[in-house]
Amino acid sequence: MEGVKISEKSKTVKQLNFIIDEQSAAASRKHALQRIGRSVRIEGFRSGKAPAALIEKNFGEDIKNARESYLLSDKVYKACDEHKIIPVAPAKLTEFKWDGDMPVKFSVEVEVMPEFDVSGYKKISIKEPATAVSGEEAEKALQSLREKAFSLEKTELSKAEKGMFIKYDLEVTHNGEVLKKMSRKNLTAELDEKKIFPPLWPAILKLKKGEAGDIKFTADKDFKPAEFAGKELGYRTLITEILEKKLPELDNSFASLFGAKDLGELRESLKKRMALEKEAEKHRSVREQISAALLKKNNFELPASLVEQEKKSLSEHLSKQYPGEDLKNFQAQIEKTANENLRISLILGKIAEKEKITVTEEEMKEKLGKNYSPKHGGMKEAMLTDKIFDFIIGEGNIK
Repeated sequence: MEGVKISEKSKTVKQLNFIIDEQSAAASRKHALQRIGRSVRIEGFRSGKAPAALIEKNFGEDIKNARESYLLSDKVYKACDEHKIIPVAPAKLTEFKWDGDMPVKFSVEVEVMPEFDVSGYKKISIKEPATAVSGEEAEKALQSLREKAFSLEKTELSKAEKGMFIKYDLEVTHNGEVLKKMSRKNLTAELDEKKIFPPLWPAILKLKKGEAGDIKFTADKDFKPAEFAGKELGYRTLITEILEKKLPELDNSFASLFGAKDLGELRESLKKRMALEKEAEKHRSVREQISAALLKKNNFELPASLVEQEKKSLSEHLSKQYPGEDLKNFQAQIEKTANENLRISLILGKIAEKEKITVTEEEMKEKLGKNYSPKHGGMKEAMLTDKIFDFIIGEGNIK
């Protein structure tokens, strides 16, 4: 007798064992013959008109695969629908047994979302960072702007000191031949060990204006251009000028560089910007604290396929953010982040379900105004996340 037996292999995997009766087996054969018959050519017959026996004789393996595919799609879909199983990935075939040319049973594994009761989302201790901007902080920001607005002036010094700037010409050679594409003239650099190409630093530090220094070094395996990786190169450095950094006066002219009418307006503008930055930091910090508390209180198994999808998404994002970077050293962190992202998403979903938190179309229209569209699913999801966090904050212990 045809039927399906369902067992739980794990919290996120259900195993479905199917028994096939003669009627279903015959239906699978008919479907496979029609499908294969339309797609193959047999000499002497028009497409789709060849006898079934001839098609089976010539394309037996294709017929078998088509029958399996038909039974999988038909039986698995109906069983999941009947037993309210919601797969999160395509079913995985683990066994398919034939009795001669008759399919008799098969088994699949279906990944599902874990079932859990969310807890620990009320009375979370939350420490809110301060968002007020002090006068001292604003003054530091102003001085930072001043440092960035410096100009360079020539000096009569014969030797530069650390923190000064130099202009220099650089000639690169390989086997005595000048590499014009790598050589440069009139380069400017601050005399800082962190900002000078490491092999050049000891030589440049000793040079006086008008003096040239030569070094040789072997390029490492990551050197660019790659054609010179592992080869010995010669660098000749000639210092042509010594420059001193000059900071602008803090006056209304300085303020005008940043679009302010005077220094007072610039200070206020800086304070507002810093307040916004602190507010954003507070928002991030509060959500991180809540997420950490929720993850600690709610531990459950995740579907492996969803974890792999999230890891792939994170890896692709990192590859775009850091092109050329080898991500092998980040795999442990990617795995951890993928698991946490998925768990937080599921936990927040459970909280929304339990507390009946939703986003209405009216709220969407109010938020988006004339840009509203029912297709703004991503915005609706973001608004729902905001409402869930706001609910948790409202129920929390704010410090």
